[in-house]
Amino acid sequence: MESSSGRPDPVRDAVLACVRYSTGSALTPAETAALAAIRNSIALIFATIAHGIANTSRYSDWRVDPNEPGYLVRSIGGVDLRAPWNLVGDLPEGPRLQELAELALRIRCNATTTICLSGSSVTIADMNLIGDIDLCEYVDGSLHSMADVVERAVAVSDDDLLCIEIKAHAVDERERTQSVHKLQLPCSHQNMIAFLQSAATALRAECDYVAITASQGPIEVTKVVLVVDPAAAHSEVLEFSFAFQEAPLTEFGGWLPRRLVAPEALGKYVAWLFAQISSPGSTSYAKMAKRARALARLLFLPDVVRNVDQMLATSGFGHAEVLESRVALFRRLRASPESERLSRFREATADQLKTLTRSLDPSSALQSRCLATLNWKQPFVRPG
Repeated sequence: MESSSGRPDPVRDAVLACVRYSTGSALTPAETAALAAIRNSIALIFATIAHGIANTSRYSDWRVDPNEPGYLVRSIGGVDLRAPWNLVGDLPEGPRLQELAELALRIRCNATTTICLSGSSVTIADMNLIGDIDLCEYVDGSLHSMADVVERAVAVSDDDLLCIEIKAHAVDERERTQSVHKLQLPCSHQNMIAFLQSAATALRAECDYVAITASQGPIEVTKVVLVVDPAAAHSEVLEFSFAFQEAPLTEFGGWLPRRLVAPEALGKYVAWLFAQISSPGSTSYAKMAKRARALARLLFLPDVVRNVDQMLATSGFGHAEVLESRVALFRRLRASPESERLSRFREATADQLKTLTRSLDPSSALQSRCLATLNWKQPFVRPG
């Protein structure tokens, strides 16, 4: 691999070399030795990059994590926030970062778990609105069960934050089958007991919330929960997340379940990004662009990052993604069991949709969908 100047790029080569080890197949002695050399190389590279970032004035609040090469750490809201070197520049700053951290801490199961900002929530530095907020929580299976996670999620019921659904992925080891169990809230005590019994063996779950935030207004929040064994060398449930797209929040000196210096995991992430970008139609244009941007960050292609940023700023893809997400949220809230508390979120989402729809071309299909969702007859005309 060569840089834009024609010179070999050892950093990019080291990252791409990890892809060949992403399949998990058995290694020869020579391959094992090569893997160890790659691990040592990326540890040195990532640590050097992190030191370079921490020494710039823009990131004066961050410091290098001496025990985890590639991570930078800062204090926020009374806890530690870590970010991989490739995400630090994309995190929001000031009140918006504080808001995200506080929201995640309100949603986490308890102080022994590690909850991570993920997805769009860690790449919104230059975006006014995002489609949703993604979180990932790692739970030590020796300390807590899925029942603890569910009971905590159900207990979140505030004027600005409400759990609306939980999905648990249970595994039958004898039958080698998986099943998904759903609990829509609010629910009866009988339904809650039945769900807890069905989800008892689950190691993965999604907890869906609706929140009203200062920066985003009404927005859907999804927390993926992974129950892991910290003592195990590998856990299959970890295949559902990537460390390079997560910013963990922990108590000071708390548990960090993932490492950046893991060539196999890095290779899987790079291969996944390539696959997502190479499969038109599998996801939205905005998501494809963001994943291309994430890959360009890892491969040190700053021109590509700038081009994607410009495209997102001028194409309207990001705005469309936000609108589509709010339309989906409104439909979901409208179909949920009626409750006085839920109506507040539904009304706030409808108000925001009305405001966002005004910026669309009156002849666009997206505005038509918004109008149909809200049962409005007349199109909005964009001002001036």
